[in-house]
Amino acid sequence: MKQIDYKLVGQKVKQMRNKNNYTQEMMAEMCDISTSYLGHIERGSRKLTLETALKIATCLHISLDALVIDGLGQSESLVFNLQAVLDKKDKEKQNQLIRIIKVLIQHIDEL
Repeated sequence: MKQIDYKLVGQKVKQMRNKNNYTQEMMAEMCDISTSYLGHIERGSRKLTLETALKIATCLHISLDALVIDGLGQSESLVFNLQAVLDKKDKEKQNQLIRIIKVLIQHIDEL
């Protein structure tokens, strides 16, 4: 089972908040949460609820998955994204894509 890294999620929240030139107070008010709670979220010291994550993502003009997927860690995020692509293809296409990926991995340093 995948575990969410709340510190990574918090870092993303802080980074995006700063990119949008929001203070913690401004963003907390827009999300209808306390400034203290937002600070805890940004430090990863408190877990955020799904409802709060949706409020934050909406406030930051990003999708909920964009907010949370990075919190899975880079390797899990890559696997998650690849799986999402493969799930849309039939079994034969999935096998073809996997073979292509294996060839690319073998020759990645040559690119």
